[in-house]
Amino acid sequence: MRPAWHTFEVSTRVEIVSPGGVSRAWIPIPPAAGIDWQRRAERVVIRGNAETRVVDGPGPSHVVATWVDDEPAPGVEVVVRVATRARAPGEQVAPATAADRAEALVPSRWIRTDGIVSTTAARVSAGAASDLERARRIYDWVVDNTFRDPAVRGCGPGDVCALLESRRLGGKCADLNGLFVGLARAAGVPAREWYGLRLGTETPVGSGARDVTRFQHCRAEFHADGAGWVSVDPSDVRKFVLDQGDPPLDDPRVQRVREELFGSAPANWIAYNHAHDVRLPDAPGPALPYFLVPAVHTGGAWRDALDPERVAYAITARPVEGGE
Repeated sequence: MRPAWHTFEVSTRVEIVSPGGVSRAWIPIPPAAGIDWQRRAERVVIRGNAETRVVDGPGPSHVVATWVDDEPAPGVEVVVRVATRARAPGEQVAPATAADRAEALVPSRWIRTDGIVSTTAARVSAGAASDLERARRIYDWVVDNTFRDPAVRGCGPGDVCALLESRRLGGKCADLNGLFVGLARAAGVPAREWYGLRLGTETPVGSGARDVTRFQHCRAEFHADGAGWVSVDPSDVRKFVLDQGDPPLDDPRVQRVREELFGSAPANWIAYNHAHDVRLPDAPGPALPYFLVPAVHTGGAWRDALDPERVAYAITARPVEGGE
């Protein structure tokens, strides 16, 4: 029996501080279809003073908002309903297509599979007899050899090659789970990183909604014959270790979490996309390494979405009783 579905209403509000000229914002939303363990309601509610449109592919699903150059206070709110369910170890999910598996082996600018990534993957997975065993060895190596660095901004840059070359394997989820994905791909195991948002927090906002503005989190998964897509999260193992005061890895609490996060994932998290080298429509300049927080362009320049003095955004999540 599969885990129960849980429905959330997620609201993302973006305001551009001191705009200049034409302003645009690209706001990630969950995909409309194609995920076995998540479903988005068809209707997307948009409020504010922008001209907007919903984009559901190709590429990551999002809302793009545009303001004319005389709008002094650009603002937009995007509201979606998403149903999620937990993923259990050993659970069979919808089988991956050949195209899915091929895509999950392709390197990106930041998640490379050559050089030090290739040599590390070969060393870590040597002697493994299956994709499942190769993935488990890589997962354990990432848990054993990395650490969560709270000083890293956001979810981290996710530059796998630079992380390995630094010999200081500290970072956050885009770094550590990205490292798993890069090593898995280099070892021939299809893998991808899902960029999304945690929905659990103890801080209520208004009518039972909860402030999840800084709760971005990415998870990883790999594909193995007979198992389908398997969820893994070595980054959250290292987060647990940090939160518990850095106990040794053989501590029973750490061992329990380590086993849980190889194959399972909780329901209180939504996925936006697993895209890399992201080129948003009508967006100037180079591609984004990944698309997880609102992207804002105004006055001919990009704004740092992690700087609240330049871009003010807030995300709330509210459980919806009675299902979808």
